[in-house]
Amino acid sequence: VSEAAKRLHLKEHSVLDGSGNVFKLAAPVECKGIVGGDDRHYLLDLLRVTPRDANYSGPGSRFCILRPELINAFVQVQATEASKPKEIISQGAENLSTDSQNVTDADKPDLAKEEKIEDVKELASAANEATGSKDDIVFNPNVFTEFKLAGSPEDIAADEDNVRKVSQYLTDVVLPKFVQDLCTLEVSPMDGQTLTEALHAHGINVRYIGKVAGGTKHLPHLWDLCNNEIVVRSAKHVIK
Repeated sequence: VSEAAKRLHLKEHSVLDGSGNVFKLAAPVECKGIVGGDDRHYLLDLLRVTPRDANYSGPGSRFCILRPELINAFVQVQATEASKPKEIISQGAENLSTDSQNVTDADKPDLAKEEKIEDVKELASAANEATGSKDDIVFNPNVFTEFKLAGSPEDIAADEDNVRKVSQYLTDVVLPKFVQDLCTLEVSPMDGQTLTEALHAHGINVRYIGKVAGGTKHLPHLWDLCNNEIVVRSAKHVIK
């Protein structure tokens, strides 16, 4: 389970059961583990392997979760940003190393050269600390739910803040970029199915199709396509 959680960017955390007992999980609370008739281990009820969408926190939005494509994209962006200080520090260390090699005994005393070497070591150490690993970016799938978390208030607040950041990344970065790609025809859906596939490929849930429609009003074919999909999906819920 821990290996699967690592690949899915799920955080190991503690929850409380109905009796107040503390259990450690690296999965949604609903997840179940069984041993099948073939003596193999299986995990069931993995609907919420990604966190709940912080933009939909109402009582009827329990299963409004973020898509795994969005989680992967966000993790990639965070890892890239974390690596930028390393590149800058490494460049500085390289420059200092070059300078120290160019210093001759006639130009600088031994003490100055030793200080240069110490600076290089400090910068190299800082570069290692700045290295961001994708595996270190994890999310608690049970925040913003009715389940009781057993961690400290600070840990719970930090977990909630992480999920809010992903949800904000969706609305502030991913959605505007997707609408822009539609307007420039970099993404050209032909029907409801290809529109849905394009949304999912970019980590966008179909529930955001109204925002996509609002950004494509000036393009009649996209406006009609989005509205047709909205009407069909709404009718499906009414008829059911």
